[in-house]
Amino acid sequence: MTTHPSTPSTASRLPRFLRLLTAFLLPFALLTLPTSAAGADDPSARAVQWLSVDGNQITDEAGRPVTLRGVSVLAPRHNSECPECSPRPIADMIDLSVDAEQGWHSKVLRLPVTEWAPNDSLSLEDNFAQYIDPYVQQAIELGIYVIVDFHRVQNYGDVAGGTPQSVVREFWEYVAPRYADVPNVIFEVYNEPLTPADWPTWKAYITPVVDAIRAAAPNNLLLMGSPNWSTMVNEAAADPIADANTAYVYHLYPNQGPSSVANLDARFGNAAETVPVVLTEFGWNPVGDYSDAVTAGTTKCWGVGLRNYLDARPWISWNAWVFDNYWKPQMFDHDWNLMGGEHQGQFVQDWLSQLSDHNQPGVDNPPGAGDDLGVPESHSGIVVDNGSPGYADTGDWVTGDTAHGFYGTDYRHDGGPEAAPGRSATYTPELPASGRYNVYMWWAPDPNRASAAPVSVEHDGGTAELTVDQRAGGCDWNLLGTYDFTAGAGQTLELSAEAPGYTVADAVLFEPADTPSRD
Repeated sequence: MTTHPSTPSTASRLPRFLRLLTAFLLPFALLTLPTSAAGADDPSARAVQWLSVDGNQITDEAGRPVTLRGVSVLAPRHNSECPECSPRPIADMIDLSVDAEQGWHSKVLRLPVTEWAPNDSLSLEDNFAQYIDPYVQQAIELGIYVIVDFHRVQNYGDVAGGTPQSVVREFWEYVAPRYADVPNVIFEVYNEPLTPADWPTWKAYITPVVDAIRAAAPNNLLLMGSPNWSTMVNEAAADPIADANTAYVYHLYPNQGPSSVANLDARFGNAAETVPVVLTEFGWNPVGDYSDAVTAGTTKCWGVGLRNYLDARPWISWNAWVFDNYWKPQMFDHDWNLMGGEHQGQFVQDWLSQLSDHNQPGVDNPPGAGDDLGVPESHSGIVVDNGSPGYADTGDWVTGDTAHGFYGTDYRHDGGPEAAPGRSATYTPELPASGRYNVYMWWAPDPNRASAAPVSVEHDGGTAELTVDQRAGGCDWNLLGTYDFTAGAGQTLELSAEAPGYTVADAVLFEPADTPSRD
């Protein structure tokens, strides 16, 4: 409460009774003010630091790098639509997302805000009062960041089915000033604009909205999506919005290809070298009840590669989708069991736990703090990859890089059922010492692969003949056997393309048998 210096204090003119009454009621009045009204003097609003953009990095108030990592909850207006799963209150899910005793360490919550829901119609004011502000205030009380996500998945502008700019402005002109003094609150301006899939058109459409937000809330971090389901971050990096505190959004799912360095670089990683990028959506589950054509993937073949990529680039922040048991790809099954294995739930929980103190506001990370991030390889030894020294093939093998979970930068395949006969791939390791070695093979699995691809391993005791089923397994080192070898390059492993289906030649590992496994 501010008294203007040029005005005599009103309290000095009040009767004693009214002064006492004012003193008594003032603390209660402050407690009932919305956070935006209490502003920077509200202790809960200062529980976290303001975030800013510096180059391609989000930083805290001292200029230290910050990596935001967290989860997205279900849009609250849709919390009772699942016919086969019992809903939990969104407030309970928000509490769970930061419950260290339950293994959760989310540092940023993404709150999707929809303007539609079956069988209801609300004014913006009612929507804010029921489905936005209570959860924002809860996040503030928990001391975490919260992304208010204008969760439209729709065309924009004058095209068929396009969201009028006035609708977006109306939303932010109402919401932004209410959190203008709250550093916890981040604004994601438009979840997924679809078409026109043209960045200059989108930039012209959304810049007046940004200007309106900045007129009311000059300091909050903005997250900017892009057309084509928020995937045009390369175009954004080349021609960014004229706002100094905006980061750029990318939404990533397995249907966009493998979690390889080359693919992720091309999609958003190269852009993240010049502008700050935040993955506000990504997720996967294996084929089944908890995924669809967009989200179908596995932890081993897609999630591990994504984590390794992001951990090596801590200037990219992220929110995993979705902390729920309904919208896909969910982290919990319909009975609220956290899903592990090839599902994403347990993997995301472990990821957040292991990095809970890394690159957080107010923390000085020493040089090299990210060197031990990522998922370590389960085995080590002499690797012969396709295309590397020691690899050779006969026949016209095809280079591929579209399957999930290959080793290195690509793989080779024989062309499938119509391929000419007589094709083979040979791996010749340069072994440093004689002794026993575990021999592993890596491939990217798929139902169209060979179910019994012939493999022969020459070793000191002769030749081992076996087959591998490349329809399953893969995305890791698959043990073929343990054999004695002589130092040097005198022995080989040969993979033959004789079985029906596609035969994949990727990488082979020779691991000293006395090396401890990291499985």
